[in-house]
Amino acid sequence: MKKFLFIIFFFITSNLYSEQKLTLVASVNNLIITSLDISNEIALLKVLNNSARIDDDQEKQVALENMINEILKETEIKAKNIKLKNKELVQKQYNGLLQKLTENNKPISTDMKGKIYQKIKLDYQWNQLITEQYSWMISVNMNEINEKLDKIKKNESTDPDKFIAIKEELIMTEKNKKMNTYSIIHMEKIKKKSLIKFF
Repeated sequence: MKKFLFIIFFFITSNLYSEQKLTLVASVNNLIITSLDISNEIALLKVLNNSARIDDDQEKQVALENMINEILKETEIKAKNIKLKNKELVQKQYNGLLQKLTENNKPISTDMKGKIYQKIKLDYQWNQLITEQYSWMISVNMNEINEKLDKIKKNESTDPDKFIAIKEELIMTEKNKKMNTYSIIHMEKIKKKSLIKFF
């Protein structure tokens, strides 16, 4: 009986201790981010970055910025009614990343796998949103691409098929740079209109 009471007491005090540690960190349009959310995000970032160690304060700041951005992205995606167009691509990227992360037989929990999948899905939906909003502004300067190709041709002799692949890669790289620029611009616009508080 004493042993049973001790277990109950230990369970209650442990829960009280956990609750005391749980603090509010920020709110984004009245959606709360807690210290537990930050801890979970840090754990996820460690898995995605192969446990790369960074300064604790920097780690917390990166996790907080990630969470704020993700809340804003989710809100904007919902507001613009962006539906995921290519689930197969998301699944393919998820499978590839999961295989890479588990190469050294490091186990990943089901919960963590779900969070990884959601991050990839969110990125794809956000990219769809940016493409729809700014596609008319994302143009590539083909003169610059051709100049780069000419330099490659002078330095090495390769078959025409390889040059086509190189050209496509250069075009995609330039498009991605512009997409990234407009992604940052759009995020800043959303942030200016949002109510973000820190506690």
